[in-house]
Amino acid sequence: MLIFVYGMGSNTDIWCPIINYFNEKNFSCKAINLREGLNLRKVHFQDYVEKVKAIATEEDIVIGHSMGGLIVQKVAGESNIIRI
Repeated sequence: MLIFVYGMGSNTDIWCPIINYFNEKNFSCKAINLREGLNLRKVHFQDYVEKVKAIATEEDIVIGHSMGGLIVQKVAGESNIIRI
């Protein structure tokens, strides 16, 4: 599965054109909603990292943009789930 992580101030909608493209090529895709289930008044960067770690598996390809790219790098550094 291709997992997409958006950047600061954005949302999953930015990935729609890319997800549509890869779906047409028979890839399974998902965009992670970083805000869902988190208290945005008390959220820390590490909360986003933990959210992605809880979703991604070794078989997934995780792609991030802007802050999402930093989240993906941090996940890769903390686990064996993602390889850069």
